[in-house]
Amino acid sequence: LGYTISEEDFWKNSLGNTINHFKLRGSYGIVGNSAVNDFASLSLFGSGLYGTSPTLTFGQAGNPLLTWESSKKLDIGFTIGLLEDKIQGEFAYYKNNVDGLILAVPQSPSKGIPGNSVSTNVGSMVNSGIEATISYNAIRSTDFDWTVSLNFTTQKNEVLSLGADGADIQGATSGLEIANVTRVGESLGSLYLVQTAGVNPANGQRIFLRRDIKDGVATYTQVQYNHAAPAASRWTLVSDGTPTAAVSVANSGVVFGPTLPTYYGGFDNTFRYKSIDLGIM
Repeated sequence: LGYTISEEDFWKNSLGNTINHFKLRGSYGIVGNSAVNDFASLSLFGSGLYGTSPTLTFGQAGNPLLTWESSKKLDIGFTIGLLEDKIQGEFAYYKNNVDGLILAVPQSPSKGIPGNSVSTNVGSMVNSGIEATISYNAIRSTDFDWTVSLNFTTQKNEVLSLGADGADIQGATSGLEIANVTRVGESLGSLYLVQTAGVNPANGQRIFLRRDIKDGVATYTQVQYNHAAPAASRWTLVSDGTPTAAVSVANSGVVFGPTLPTYYGGFDNTFRYKSIDLGIM
């Protein structure tokens, strides 16, 4: 829905010479999105050999309950033109609520599921932010044009729900180290890491902060790691050097921040000389 206010007589008679164009616009819609590979709902098998005998191999664990994601998109903004469109601009606020979010939910390696995950509609999230663009027609002539434009977008992503119990979904590397986490209240696939306190100047060993919970209260202990020491004494307390429990992402991981960009933009120049044009970004 749009309303070009600058077409009204009261606008033309008062602001038309300076702001020749001004339009309010908004939209709302619900869009389906699959977000997965083809045939993700099916369990698939491939051919293989067991010695010299033909056989089948399990290629994909399907989910027959898989449904579309539903994106409820709201967009509100305006466009503007100044000085006979020598300067043009656009500004918008957007919000996209995604229900039935499809993610590869990790499974125990002991289940023997290919990729150790199953695509599942596990929750919902929201994306919101602003989009702004401004362009300036610096030179307009018969043979030569020069247009400068700048665009800027912000993006905030927040996971709203994850299944019935809201448990974290942890992303593991090929070596099964946990590097990312999808958690309610955080951004999708946030970095999940162990905090450090720099390097111990006495011995050059990295200092890690181990999270210890006692009576429901979390405290952090400085622990250092020496890979050259015997396995039983590689982890020691910084305070006195005595052996201590190891640090891992599982027992001391914290959300460090989003992997998605929180803002991005660009600066463009477009030149035209007769029938030749050049764009620089």
